[in-house]
Amino acid sequence: MLKAGAPKRGLPTRLVIAVASMIAASLVPLSATTTSAAPADRAATPSLRVVVSKSGVDVTGPTRFQAGWVRLTTVAHKTPGSMELVRFRRDYTFKDLQFDIAKTFAGGKNALKHLNRAIRHTKFYGAPAADPGKVTHGGAFLDRPDTYVLFQFGDNGPINPTRLHVRGPVVKRAAPESTATVVAHEDRRWGGDDVLPAQGAIRFVNRADYSPHFVSLQHVAKGTTRKEVIDCINDPACTFDFARAGSAETGSLSPGKAFTFGYSLPRGTYALMCFFPDPETGMPHAAMGMVRIVTLK
Repeated sequence: MLKAGAPKRGLPTRLVIAVASMIAASLVPLSATTTSAAPADRAATPSLRVVVSKSGVDVTGPTRFQAGWVRLTTVAHKTPGSMELVRFRRDYTFKDLQFDIAKTFAGGKNALKHLNRAIRHTKFYGAPAADPGKVTHGGAFLDRPDTYVLFQFGDNGPINPTRLHVRGPVVKRAAPESTATVVAHEDRRWGGDDVLPAQGAIRFVNRADYSPHFVSLQHVAKGTTRKEVIDCINDPACTFDFARAGSAETGSLSPGKAFTFGYSLPRGTYALMCFFPDPETGMPHAAMGMVRIVTLK
């Protein structure tokens, strides 16, 4: 398991947390209650607005709706909006997640035990993350009736939970439109499109067998290679000088799930990365090779 490295200049806030700890886990809950079902072919898509500030997290929108697609908007003021949408097993709670992530961050011989406990007991559905002063949009598919939890992932783990209760059956709502697809695989590799529009919506799919993943897109200097990015992540002295303005992230996504997120970024070369900690080693996936160089046009 890698030790903490120096924070990298110019990187998204949550990415800096992940690199600095080399064992960070990004998890988000979103919970909703439901009303009576609308006809499947006419159901309006629920829309939730999440405003993150120093005083906490304020969620507005319907608190009762049926399972299916839900729209999410994250608004970050001076505090990063690193959000997650999750569903827990019946014998697991938000406090359990906080405990397991704290133990994961602490390192030591039981860190992987607690990381894997969190993964086994939590389903991640993706959520839009926003840097300070930014607004981001996304669409998540809540695939079954249950209590979901929406929370902020702070410097020390999950905080500010909002619980929503979703009822069944699943309502057929239109899936969000997308302009490109990014796929996470079990072997810590990326698939899907390697040329993306500079402005659009990415459909993010996790086809791994066990581990959650999340998307981190970082603008880098033209000509930057995959090896340079991986070497820099693993070098505590590296300051990521090839980073350029422009980045986007998502919340974590469990295997078999899909999430769509909108973005608008400068054209150029980007490093597509995942910093979720590996269940076997605790290392961020990007440090183990989950980096792909893509082009935004």
